[in-house]
Amino acid sequence: VFIVDIAVPRDFDPRCASVNNCFLYDIDDLKQVVENNVRKRRREIGSVERIVEESVLRFQRWMSALEVVPVLTRFRELLHEIREKELEKYSSKLNSLPEEERELIEKITHGIVNKILHAPTTRLKQLTGERNGASHAETLTALFDLGEPEEGK
Repeated sequence: VFIVDIAVPRDFDPRCASVNNCFLYDIDDLKQVVENNVRKRRREIGSVERIVEESVLRFQRWMSALEVVPVLTRFRELLHEIREKELEKYSSKLNSLPEEERELIEKITHGIVNKILHAPTTRLKQLTGERNGASHAETLTALFDLGEPEEGK
């Protein structure tokens, strides 16, 4: 039998605890459990603060990276647009090639553009988490004349 006596004054005689298979807990026992838990929690405050700080930093880096997404999207669109225009420029010669070879050229040029985009995209996302990180996105925008993002993008 478990008896929890939180009444003041107590409802159960403390001698109940001496009865076989009877366990009596009173307000003082609960207070001791609470104090032990508080001590354990206080010891963990430093660890919890570090976890929170790391999480906040990760969140801030993630939020900063989101700010550059429109710039990276415009950069990606620009390079693919250049690729498409160059392929169009040579379309009369490309059209004389067998379908399989035209598809191969499409894949190769698409792969080249993606490889060119990989390093700047990755690095810009990394840099945005640093001090003055947004300035790198502005530099990319200026260097490639990316202009402002279109509405809805």
